[in-house]
Amino acid sequence: MSLSSLPPELLLSVFRAYAPEVDRTWLASVTTLCKTLKPIVESVLYREVTIISGEGFRTFCHSVASDSSRSAAVRKLALVFHLNDTSPVDIIPRSTFLSLINLDWLKLDMDDPSYLASLVDAPFRLRSLLVMTWHYHSSFEDVIASQHSLKTLTIDFGQDIEHVQASRLDIPCNSLSPLKSDTPVPPHRIP
Repeated sequence: MSLSSLPPELLLSVFRAYAPEVDRTWLASVTTLCKTLKPIVESVLYREVTIISGEGFRTFCHSVASDSSRSAAVRKLALVFHLNDTSPVDIIPRSTFLSLINLDWLKLDMDDPSYLASLVDAPFRLRSLLVMTWHYHSSFEDVIASQHSLKTLTIDFGQDIEHVQASRLDIPCNSLSPLKSDTPVPPHRIP
């Protein structure tokens, strides 16, 4: 019996079970070795993604735009890059967020808060949202109001706390009542 003759569900379970324990570079190389295993392994690789540079984000956007199964696989996404990044992101394409239909955990740790506007009325339903930025953005309340499934919300606006306290807070009460404190960190990093 060959590996490719096993049911896809079994292969997916095996790769998910061993993914945290193996070098993800090795796992990514499997996608170039076997066409049968490529979609299964990619679904494991794209399930939890951490991006630490503007260039990594551009690569990610191109990758999910070129294959809808990749964008559908993304469940956890962390965008962590700052001004010292040598390749900053000028704009976060709204189309990237619109394609992440199964996203349920999002961490945005970036200097520029204007990326929040891309999240308003996104199709995914987040259970956890972590926002860390130095400046408050006016679309923040709209993002929160559009995410009715939130169970965890972590906010850090750095030095801009005076503006947050003076801002409008018309977030529906039912969006805030079930919130708990929980901040898991996805393991996959794209340089």
